[in-house]
Order: sequence, then structure tokens, then C-alpha cells
Amino acid sequence: MSASYYQAKLTHDWKLLVCDSNDLALVWPQGHHKRIEAETFLHRVQRECTESSNHSQLQSYNGGFTSAQLEWLESQLKAARLESTNIIIAAHHPLSASAARRSHCAWNLYQIQSLLFKYNDVIRLVLAGHDHLGGYFCHHGIHFLTLEALLETPTDAFAILDITPHGLGLRGFGSVTSQFLPYSTLLNQNGGLHDDDIDHNHSDFCSSGGLDDDDPDDHSYSEDKQNFCGGLDDDE
Repeated sequence: MSASYYQAKLTHDWKLLVCDSNDLALVWPQGHHKRIEAETFLHRVQRECTESSNHSQLQSYNGGFTSAQLEWLESQLKAARLESTNIIIAAHHPLSASAARRSHCAWNLYQIQSLLFKYNDVIRLVLAGHDHLGGYFCHHGIHFLTLEALLETPTDAFAILDITPHGLGLRGFGSVTSQFLPYSTLLNQNGGLHDDDIDHNHSDFCSSGGLDDDDPDDHSYSEDKQNFCGGLDDDE
């Protein structure tokens, strides 16, 4: 069977990496190598737990990335850096406990985050679902966006993502909020990024943007009403 995670080229300098956050999970049959890796991971984390530890993401309805998928992901990110390619990552389970409820996040989100932060010069956006309420946070210049679910609305819940020269514009429909996500660094184009290119003047907080509440039929976004992406560390 082919891998359940893959890459898709969007434009000459944009690529989508679709990850499988059920790769490391208990859904696999007994004796399957992924089931064994999942059980080993859970036992190790449980041994390391202390009374002050918060591992509420270790629910049976969640999952994570196997070691093989993490290796694949890093190889894709290394190539993107060499090729000056901008990356959007998509996974079912949220990869930030500040952009969703921790109880709905990927099992090994901290291991995944440490990898993503190494490549914050190429990763522009991390998309997720699973937590039906949705959410947003910015870590180290990377936008983490959890989209609202169709199950929680009597109307629609979908969005169109526009790639613009200054940021990513999300045109939300139904319960999905429209917003503009500015790039924390210059786009990777013909030669990549240098430290001098980085905008160090971004606000070091994330303020929610989106639509005017009195205009629910307006699906546009405004660069004046945006989620500002600073260099926040999560205090998880």
C-alpha cells in the first residue's frame, strides 16, 4: 500500500505536504509494526509522566506521526529550503495546543513542533481539523490554523485559500472566519531567505482578525484586519 502522506505541487514555488496524523495510532491490527510503534510510544510517555504533566492529547481518538513519516517530512522540508519553496502542511489532528484544545491534538505534537520550528523559513501555514470549534495561534512565525467543522453549523463550513504576495487570504463560508495571515518572512523566491529579509518588527502577540460581525455575507479578507504573526513561544 502506498504511503498515506504525500506532497503536491501547487505552483512553481509552493508545495502542499499532506500528513497522516493517524499513522501512529491504535487503529492498526495487533502485531502490525505501526501498532507496535504506537503502543511503545504510549508506554514510554506514561512512564515519563509526572503529576504536573499534561498529556491530555493521548486519547484513543487521536494519533500522531510515525518515525518514518517524520523522516519523510524532514526530507521534504530540507528539499524545500534548498529549492526555495514555500510550504503549507495539512493534517487532521492539530499540531498546536494553542490553536485547538490539547485533548484533540496529535499525540507527539511536541516532537512534530520541534521539527517544524527548524524550518520556519519555509513553512507558511499548518492546517488542521478534528477540533470542531476551530482555533488559531502563531508559533515562531508559523501560522497554525484549525478550521471549524461542518458538523457544528446549520449552514456551511468551508474556505478558499488565496496565495498573495504579502500573505495567505482565507475566504471563509458559513462558520469559517475569513482572515488574512501575513508572512513573517519574505517569500521564498529565487534564492530563498536571508536574515536581513526577516521582518523583526512584527508584533509579538497574535490578534484575531476576520470579518465584521455585521456583514456575515462578506467572504473577503482585509490586510488591515489580520492575524499578526510574531515569534511567540508556547508555554505548554
